[in-house]
Amino acid sequence: FAPNEARRKAKADAFTGVYLPYWTFDSKTASQYTAEYGIDRTETDSEGETRTVTDWYKTSGFHQEFIDDCLVRATTRYEEDLLRRVEPFKTGESLAYNKEYLTGYVAERYSIGLEDGWKIAQDDIHDMLEQSITRVVKRQYNADSVRNVRFSTTHSNITYKYVMLPLWVSSFRYKEKIYQFLVNGQTGKVGGQSPLSPIKVTLAIIFALIVIAIVGYFYSGS
Repeated sequence: FAPNEARRKAKADAFTGVYLPYWTFDSKTASQYTAEYGIDRTETDSEGETRTVTDWYKTSGFHQEFIDDCLVRATTRYEEDLLRRVEPFKTGESLAYNKEYLTGYVAERYSIGLEDGWKIAQDDIHDMLEQSITRVVKRQYNADSVRNVRFSTTHSNITYKYVMLPLWVSSFRYKEKIYQFLVNGQTGKVGGQSPLSPIKVTLAIIFALIVIAIVGYFYSGS
């Protein structure tokens, strides 16, 4: 990575390239669960009116699932909602660290440590497993709905990685207020804060994408 002068100037004038710190966690999970599933049926009353009635049944079971690359932000610098708009990142394409990759970028150090990151990951994994168990129960009983999913999970073979993921950051002023927008450096997905006039943020985003294309042109030619 050796960006030329034109490439550096394009980034400095339009946006800032930032590597944000993240933790990723892998875990083999095993969950004992209970739930209720509903089967819909139609009833007709004495006046000929029909209505849908759900019959509920209890079930329980055991669910195993390997969680691969549960991604946890290791920074508190940017608004969570704003970052969610440009996620996910393709963590499967991560490369081993090389200081040359940081040329021309700002690299932020983590502010959420490994232990706190794992706590956050467990909450995220719990939500993933709840969705998975709900799908399993629906499929198993051909159910119309599932409720009251309760489960306990044990984790094994837990591994983690510390990764730095690319982001483009920029902002613009509209009626004396600063609005920020982000661009995912891998996928180009854009997220931003909208002023009263959405035209302004649209034009700013288009401009940023044009600059990214110019940067890519200079980089491919270097």
